[in-house]
Amino acid sequence: MVGLKAIQTAGALAGLVLCLAAPGASLAATNLGFESGNVSGWTASGTGAFGATDSLGPFAPFEGLFFGFVEGGEQDVYTTLSRAFDLQAGDEISGEVGFRANDVFEDGGTIFNDDGYLTINGLTLFSRDVAAVGDFGDSGWVHFSFVAPTAGTYLLEIGAANRGDGGFASAVVLDNLFVPTGGGGGVGGIPEPQSWALLLLGFGVLGASLRSRRRLQLQRA
Repeated sequence: MVGLKAIQTAGALAGLVLCLAAPGASLAATNLGFESGNVSGWTASGTGAFGATDSLGPFAPFEGLFFGFVEGGEQDVYTTLSRAFDLQAGDEISGEVGFRANDVFEDGGTIFNDDGYLTINGLTLFSRDVAAVGDFGDSGWVHFSFVAPTAGTYLLEIGAANRGDGGFASAVVLDNLFVPTGGGGGVGGIPEPQSWALLLLGFGVLGASLRSRRRLQLQRA
């Protein structure tokens, strides 16, 4: 029979494995700062350009090598990037956001007041337009933060739209996004790849421990 110590060891390792596989475990959502060089994990909509880049007009990464962006496309239609996060009451989301105007406010009597925003669950935390930053101006990086009032799923969204035409696209940029560990990225507790690796490692250690103790007991017998 397997000894008491082996059973205790197995129980401890099994508990570790279950913890790693549990929803909202200790690993944070990935690609928050777009350091993968793409928008993996994010949802895009609209007709304008979007993605991750290391340079856009006057903007360089606030941290790391890349940042995310959206540009206006079809006139008066927002191009957006969004992502959902599962938060507990009191959890805080923070980061850096900016607006780059690639147009003039008015030309020949036509208004080209492109605009952009950042919202969380519809609450506007950042909003700029050409009128605010000036012709071909920019806001620079602006810090934002949001504290969840209750537990639930919160949708962060950035958007940019062209006004007066469908060209000279202005943009919203996003970087250095922080979400509390276990935010989960709105994926309903599906473990990240790192979790799967640790899960397999835990099973391997568990199996090796039981085999070793079994061999010792057979030798003593």
